[in-house]
Amino acid sequence: LEESHSAAVIDAVCRQREAIGLIPYLEETPPLVEGLACVPFYDDHFYGAIAQSNELSRYQTISLKTLANCPIVAYQLDENCSNFFLKVAEQNGLQPDVRYIANHMDAYIQIIQSGKAVGIFSRMFIANHPKLRTLSGVSFVKLKEPIHVQVGYVYQTSKTAKEQLLLKELAGVLKNCL
Repeated sequence: LEESHSAAVIDAVCRQREAIGLIPYLEETPPLVEGLACVPFYDDHFYGAIAQSNELSRYQTISLKTLANCPIVAYQLDENCSNFFLKVAEQNGLQPDVRYIANHMDAYIQIIQSGKAVGIFSRMFIANHPKLRTLSGVSFVKLKEPIHVQVGYVYQTSKTAKEQLLLKELAGVLKNCL
């Protein structure tokens, strides 16, 4: 299970609606309820989504400082994508110029395509949203700095040894798919 909100993923695994869930986090594993565990298995990183009409879209990489000085559109997701970027920028003494907040992916994309602001995406988010991979008029420029987002899988610790082994194998398959 992979949802926009980490809390929903944790709740689904806790209530046994799902056997495994993926959650992103920066440095520390998010707080989990008793009986759940989180195993990190993937380091993700950020890309700036920049309209091709913007000269910055021609670069292979871009610095955190340069991107933070651009007008930013934030996408309202719990502990994900834009919000991670904003948190990391602030930790590095930067105050991103957030001019827009989008609550729907189509609105977010339209603002980026219009050139009014740049968006922020993680590699995993791009990989899991086919619409983004074929987006016209937008370039994805990798951040120069090694800002990583850890992605972990959440599972119930009360599983049998055989079930836990199966979940670890599943996590390996997921990692190879990314």
